Amino acid sequence: MSEALQWLLAACAGIVTLATAAEKIRMVFSPVSKAAKRFDERLDDHEGRITRLERHEDSDLRRIVEAEEMSRVLCNGIFCLLEEAEKTAAPEDAQTIRAAKKELRDYIIRK
Repeated sequence: MSEALQWLLAACAGIVTLATAAEKIRMVFSPVSKAAKRFDERLDDHEGRITRLERHEDSDLRRIVEAEEMSRVLCNGIFCLLEEAEKTAAPEDAQTIRAAKKELRDYIIRK
């Protein structure tokens, strides 16, 4: 074999060796990069969900506050109606109304 042919074969063997090594390295790091990409996508998804939940939390809190205010107004209105009903009710009905007023008053105080 001539020396030129040996150099050519050695260069080809070196190229094949480098290509094989590069392929093996790519195979080793490919799952890592895929996992990192999936992790980034999941992280972005979670951040979006957290943002949506925070927006809902604000609107839910506002609705709860409004509902509590409405409940307070309704309880006060019912209490006033019971006061007036007690004044005009027959004596046997007045006792029932007083019991309802007491129950409502206790509820308002506990709140």
